[in-house]
Parts: sequence; structure tokens; C-alpha cells
Amino acid sequence: MEFAPLIIAFVTIIFVLTHFFKRGGNSKGRSRKSENGNRISNGSLALLSKPPAFHWQDGANFDFEVVGESFYQPQLSALVGSTGGEWVEVPHVATLVPEDDNIHDKNAVAIYIGSMQVGYLSRDDAQSFRRRLGAKKISGQPTTCDAIIKGGGTVNGKVASFGVWLDMKPFG
Repeated sequence: MEFAPLIIAFVTIIFVLTHFFKRGGNSKGRSRKSENGNRISNGSLALLSKPPAFHWQDGANFDFEVVGESFYQPQLSALVGSTGGEWVEVPHVATLVPEDDNIHDKNAVAIYIGSMQVGYLSRDDAQSFRRRLGAKKISGQPTTCDAIIKGGGTVNGKVASFGVWLDMKPFG
């Protein structure tokens, strides 16, 4: 059994390396959980603490829809409060945060209301949005706009999910 210690060492090294590469290398310092439980990157955290570089507006049209809200229903519910089964439209101010360190999309733009993430711009919209930031010479900076959270009413006996719409001109 002189090979047993060697085999144990080999298996341990493989386990450690597998764990390391699954996490994308040393992930220390890349993200943390916010007080409301959602993961927030250090880049986003730093941008959320900065004053917004610009406030977008489109005459209170709210035609620009956020995507991915289904993943953030608990946060949206907390922001809206009890609806009593009624459809609601609750105004807020949203912060648009470019996520340069997003591993899934280098152009990602996260949407926050307060310190709670509530969704993203779609891939196409995020790319166009970043071009707008560049044209205004505020690339990589947080910006804000008015937002409305809609939903919560009962439809066919089921409570409707919440969605987020922004008061920004749609890209096109």
C-alpha cells in the first residue's frame, strides 16, 4: 500500500484544481451578497456608491422594459409592498449600472432600485446604451431614470408578476 498516500495526494490536488477552475479562478473580492441577499459585483457596488452622471427622461412614457425581472420578484415585492391583490404601478428611480466584470456579457447593464437589483437591459439594449454613454462621454458611469414597477394584480386567479419599465427613449 505504498501508493495510497500518493493516490490521496493526487485526488486532493485534482479536487482543489477542479474547485478553483469552476469558480473562475480566485473569486475573492469579485462579488458579495448585498443586505437583501442578491449577489452584487464589487464593480457594481463601487458604481452604486457614486453619484449618477446623468438622469435620462422620455416625458414619462415608460416604454422601455427591463428584462430578467422574474429572477428578482422578491426584491420587487419588497419595493412595492402589499398590493392586496390589486394591480399597482409604483414609481421609483432606477440606477443603470454598467457591469464591466459580468462574466456572461461584457456589455451588461444592471438595473437597481435603491440597493436592490431588479433586472437588466437586454443584450441589444445594453450595447446601444453603452454607445449612448460613450457619446455623452460618461462611459462606465452610473446613470438614473424614473421607473415604474407594474403588476401584482390577480389575473385568472393567479397573482401577476411584477415588471419594471423605464422612462428612457427606446433604442433604435
